[in-house]
Amino acid sequence: MSGGTDKFIQKLQKSVEDKNYYEAHQMYLSVAQRYIKAKKYTDAQSLLHSGITNFTRYAEHGSAQSLLSSLLDVWDHAGGGATETRVATLTELAEGFPLGTKQAWGEQVVKDVVRWTAKNGKDKNGDAEFHHAAGMRFYKAKLYYLAEHHLVLGTPDSAKIAALMAWTWSQEVAAAGGPAVEVGYFEARNVLQYILLHRLNHASLSLSTFLSNLSTNSPSSIITPPSSLTFPTLPGTEFTLTSLPMLNLVQLIYATVQRRAGDLYADVRKIYGGGRGGDPWIEKLLDKIGESYFQIGVSRQPNVLNMLFGNRGSAGGAGGGGPARGALGAGAKRSVQTAELD
Repeated sequence: MSGGTDKFIQKLQKSVEDKNYYEAHQMYLSVAQRYIKAKKYTDAQSLLHSGITNFTRYAEHGSAQSLLSSLLDVWDHAGGGATETRVATLTELAEGFPLGTKQAWGEQVVKDVVRWTAKNGKDKNGDAEFHHAAGMRFYKAKLYYLAEHHLVLGTPDSAKIAALMAWTWSQEVAAAGGPAVEVGYFEARNVLQYILLHRLNHASLSLSTFLSNLSTNSPSSIITPPSSLTFPTLPGTEFTLTSLPMLNLVQLIYATVQRRAGDLYADVRKIYGGGRGGDPWIEKLLDKIGESYFQIGVSRQPNVLNMLFGNRGSAGGAGGGGPARGALGAGAKRSVQTAELD
């Protein structure tokens, strides 16, 4: 970074501290554009990073978001894509934007970063490490639908966190009263989405973590003996029998997909829904899995991500219809509305 840039940074930091926000914001943008034209990308990055940090410190999130967009523009001009260092920088900066506000600053920044990493990185769904960090933040903020969205697209560690969150979410819903929702439903959401995205390792990690947690916190839910079952049509497949129909169902779905047992999948699929009060969103996931793996009922090319994240269905157990979204808590309701924007 040049000495001139350091002086600009100090001058503009003082301007922000003096609450001359508009003037400082305009100057940050003006100087950054000057650096871009001169191909001084490192100086532009340093300047904008400082500006974003300064504005978030004073809760001027609109100005900070504008500068973050300019930072992405700098990297577009500089080339090099969504490197590990750049993603780490974006993760750090995103943490300065609050979640759950009326303006949805944090949610919008996360969407902007995911969009940029999807375009400029190796994963068309956005950087997995960033998804993990975002999912963890949403989880801590109890914005569970948004947390689920990002954890499903995250790392193997995300799969384990998603299982822990499913348990936490289920307990909060139970404590809040309202329509009964099977505990296994919340983990079923994770596992079925992982399967649809062909992330079978993630599905296995999430499922095993949830079953372990269930065994510790609700041992009566594990039916023993026997603690496991085997199926002649699925040799070598273990199955942990529980008192939770949804959890039993997704274990069977996972086993049939893993073994590419299309005929058995069709039989298992008939167990859930079919006009008998199942959750429509879960039913749609199951139908899409059948199409993707076994060409069951294929009529057109599925748009997987749009289906997963464009419509966040209400919750429900294997034996009954799902409750209204409000039954999943006020925080969940807000996150549903935000998730539908993606």
